[in-house]
Amino acid sequence: MKIGIIGTGKMGGSLGTLWATRRKHRVFFGSRKRIKSESLAQVAGPDSLSGIYEEAAEFGEIVVLAIPWHTVEATIPRLAPYLSGKTLIDVTNPLTLDRDGLAVDGNTSAAEIIQSLVPESHVVKAFNGIPTDLLYKPHLSGQRVEVYYCGNDDTAMAQTGELINDLGFAPADIGGLHHARYLEAMVFIWIRRLQEGQAPPLSVINILRHRS
Repeated sequence: MKIGIIGTGKMGGSLGTLWATRRKHRVFFGSRKRIKSESLAQVAGPDSLSGIYEEAAEFGEIVVLAIPWHTVEATIPRLAPYLSGKTLIDVTNPLTLDRDGLAVDGNTSAAEIIQSLVPESHVVKAFNGIPTDLLYKPHLSGQRVEVYYCGNDDTAMAQTGELINDLGFAPADIGGLHHARYLEAMVFIWIRRLQEGQAPPLSVINILRHRS
């Protein structure tokens, strides 16, 4: 697959690097400043590319949105011309700037807002509940860790499930895009507990697929 990564922070950089190095997908790292994306592309290998957000969005058959929530509404309109008909994987968490709450109310979600901004795209919520260090550890106690994802388009969901599987995780389809409301709220609770030192990441963030 050709994957465009919008955002070169820990999550975007880790996802892109893993898909490029482990599964040999062609990855285009996009950042606001080329120098950051260039360094990631060098690490990810000779088939990886780098540039600005718009170039990554144009390149990708699948585009991953991995930027801070407070920058989304200013960024998405610039990318909209390149996203029509494409799968857009939203990994954002809509936290307030002080990280003391959600910046959206309970009647919507970050994923649904993004879908409204790019109605010709197929938004899927995924990866927002996995800490970046655990992206490299898809197994726990001999079982694959689940990654929850939701969306309204069957093809986009299938593509996202494949990319989750490529990293060694177990895809866990939780339904339509409106279920992102509950996933985002749940992740906020996890983040708060981790900040307060009340629960270790492996017991809180990762829910295993148990088989009888």
